[in-house]
Amino acid sequence: MAFLSEPAKSKLYVSSSSTASPKSRHVQIIEDHPFNHRLELLFPTLLSSQQEAKFLKETFYYKADIPLSYFIERSFIQDYLQRGRVVAQSLGEGIDVSNVIALDGYGTLILNLTKDTYEQLGLPGKPAKFGPDRQRFVVQINLLEKSMIPGKKGFERIKWCFNNTLSDPFPFLISYVDSVTQETQKITFPPTFNAKKFTVELKFEKLNNIIFPDMKAIKTASNEDQWRSDIVEVYNWFGMASLRAQSDQFRNSNIPWAVLSVWGFKDSPISWNRHEHGHFTSGENNYSFLLWPDDEYVLYQALGSYDSYS
Repeated sequence: MAFLSEPAKSKLYVSSSSTASPKSRHVQIIEDHPFNHRLELLFPTLLSSQQEAKFLKETFYYKADIPLSYFIERSFIQDYLQRGRVVAQSLGEGIDVSNVIALDGYGTLILNLTKDTYEQLGLPGKPAKFGPDRQRFVVQINLLEKSMIPGKKGFERIKWCFNNTLSDPFPFLISYVDSVTQETQKITFPPTFNAKKFTVELKFEKLNNIIFPDMKAIKTASNEDQWRSDIVEVYNWFGMASLRAQSDQFRNSNIPWAVLSVWGFKDSPISWNRHEHGHFTSGENNYSFLLWPDDEYVLYQALGSYDSYS
């Protein structure tokens, strides 16, 4: 049995910019992180009913038992992948011990497989970057390649493998966003997929007796070391607020702000920009934006030790 010489460490990356800057990464950070299960917005003041109404647009997803052969059907590629973004992730025992399949929103099917499954599958892949050496493998298939049509050698090989060696359905969470309307749209599944539609739950909650951080001090700090110290303390406060805990270390806020926090699936096979992700001790791949009305923001990216993005 092998023991780690020191505990694997999670990482927190902090950067700042403005949404008005042409070099800002805020859109990329959101769009390149497809597998998320929770989103929270925190405001220092109560929203009006008119403001709350802006968040009431219906968003939904499906849970369905889907064989991998469905993802290479021409009707699925033409009706969904070529017309918008499909995000899907399989459910199971976890990426450290079982197979995880995902569709990344850009047409790439990602298979993070155990050694036994990979050897049975018969498609080329690469050893996973995390876990015991050569005990997991990753296969990536671009479903939007021009060669992904019936009759082509590569397509027929994939089709045969999905119909013969990895043919059992996987339980998936899946959603489809139309590229024109930017809204979730219906997916038509065969009855055998046992598909169930779930509406994303939206809840407004008032937090009483909360002591806010001094955001003005962060905005006006001139000492970089002090700024970094303060900004990490504020991030810790985000976590306590999400847990509905409290801290008495901060004064009341005196400038307007908002926080957008997003939690990624711990067993996602990728984090940002298709960088490989694992779980091990934590599986973190979360991010938060601290936003001000003048378009400036601070970005926090929290990652576990098993993540190649970092």
